[in-house]
Amino acid sequence: MILTASPIACFEWPDDMAAYSRPLPGYLYAEEPDEIGIYRVVGMAPIPEPAEDPEDPTGLYRLRDASGELLYVGISSNPGIRWEQHAADKPWWPEVADKSVNWFRTRQEAEAAEVAAIKAEFPRNNATHAASPGFTSESWTEARIDRSKGAPSFARQVAALIEEEVQSGHLLPGDRLLTAPEIAAHLRTSTTVVGKAMKILRDMHIVESCPGAGVFVADLRRADGHGCEVHR
Repeated sequence: MILTASPIACFEWPDDMAAYSRPLPGYLYAEEPDEIGIYRVVGMAPIPEPAEDPEDPTGLYRLRDASGELLYVGISSNPGIRWEQHAADKPWWPEVADKSVNWFRTRQEAEAAEVAAIKAEFPRNNATHAASPGFTSESWTEARIDRSKGAPSFARQVAALIEEEVQSGHLLPGDRLLTAPEIAAHLRTSTTVVGKAMKILRDMHIVESCPGAGVFVADLRRADGHGCEVHR
């Protein structure tokens, strides 16, 4: 006979119906179990302050064409070498007529400035982080998951929130969505939940995934139903 020991306590895993004998890092749990003996998630644990980064001077560079249009934003500890790489593998490089660099004390500071610059300035050839300004709408910034409906509904809720942004016109055909980690962080859920939501939206032909570029609002006005080349 094989005896299987029962766990001393059961802690909810928020993305599915399972419960485990150890609490999940990053979540706060109720002080007492519910009527069936499971400690339920009541919130997110505070994020610890990161340790101070060592000095790692990193440049944030901008590349513009002759008319001043911003072509690309990037970071590097040696922009000159990075530009040589771009010259070898970027088809838009011959358009570059102006280069500028702003230096930051650490790479982490430069990375944060890069994300902010791409989101605010919309360089033509950046894909990563260049999400549509529709995600600044009041309805999206205030959007949250209703946890009272239970974990199995989380993906459907995420899909419904994005569908509403599309239906309301805040997100337009060809607009790039935020990345899965960015959506997960904003809605305080997991990237697994966001991935399931994206599948729901793809099945509904509301969004489409474009390899190497991101996820975009589908352009159903096109005869083939695809619009991956439309990057706002």
